[in-house]
Amino acid sequence: MTFSICFSSALRSTGNVRLPLAANLAGIIVNTSLNYVLIFGKLGLPALGVAGSAYATVIARFTESAIILGAVYASRSVVSIRLKDLFGISADLFRKFFGTSGELIAKDGIWALGTSIYMAIYALMSTEAAASVNITSTIRSMTFVFFNGISTACLIMVGNKIGENDDETAYKYAVRFLRITLAISAAVSCFLVLSRPLVLSPYKVSDTVVDNAMGLLVVAAVIIPFQSYASVAIVGAMRGGGDIRFTIFLDLTAVWFIGMPLAWLGGMVFRLDIVWVFLLVSLQEVYKAVMCFFRIRSRKWINNVVRGI
Repeated sequence: MTFSICFSSALRSTGNVRLPLAANLAGIIVNTSLNYVLIFGKLGLPALGVAGSAYATVIARFTESAIILGAVYASRSVVSIRLKDLFGISADLFRKFFGTSGELIAKDGIWALGTSIYMAIYALMSTEAAASVNITSTIRSMTFVFFNGISTACLIMVGNKIGENDDETAYKYAVRFLRITLAISAAVSCFLVLSRPLVLSPYKVSDTVVDNAMGLLVVAAVIIPFQSYASVAIVGAMRGGGDIRFTIFLDLTAVWFIGMPLAWLGGMVFRLDIVWVFLLVSLQEVYKAVMCFFRIRSRKWINNVVRGI
């Protein structure tokens, strides 16, 4: 899995997105097929249950990695590194890489802790509240497939232009991607509001959970334009521009100084309904979007982190 992730990211950064896509699709097909065969004991094999699912996942990940590594080295791709290449890395690049990645890893850990505390607050409010938020988060995450793809494309194209010292084109790309994001997010929000009964129909839960989820999806739809704009700006433009520390500052202040206090006040102090608490927590996305808007306009996020290395 480590090989798959690393080589897929490297390939995408060079503009080769088809190979990672093909490998991922192959992995999904293998995983789904083997889950069916090994969990339920089809094709003459014993029913392994949970263990079968684990075997299927391991085999699928191995298949995905084998496809990527085989294609990379067979085609002599630019990312087909050799063992001796690992000893030719300069000390400056080594420090820059581990310094940047270390900051991001620490941020992700602190951010994840904050989001887990959100769920603890929802659970303390009621089981129904936690269930409705989980359902809403799952549905919203599916809508973010579009924006994850846009973020990745923005990251690659902006980063490449900055690497070419073409800062003006990098800025234009970022603005263009953000405008596309706003247009798509408006359509996604409208679809989400109109399709609420349909997307909630597969869930066999109580009427209270469904009613809560109906309201939460409206809040999610309103917030999606802000959230998607911030996501593409942070993960796409700013990370592509090497503005790592500002993105860390933005993510952590949003969670710990806006979302967390509002969740506690709304849920534990004022005992508000889950829809209102969810709305209060979601205000962090508005904060991030506004901050991103001014940061993008300032162009301070454009930095060539490998210049001179």
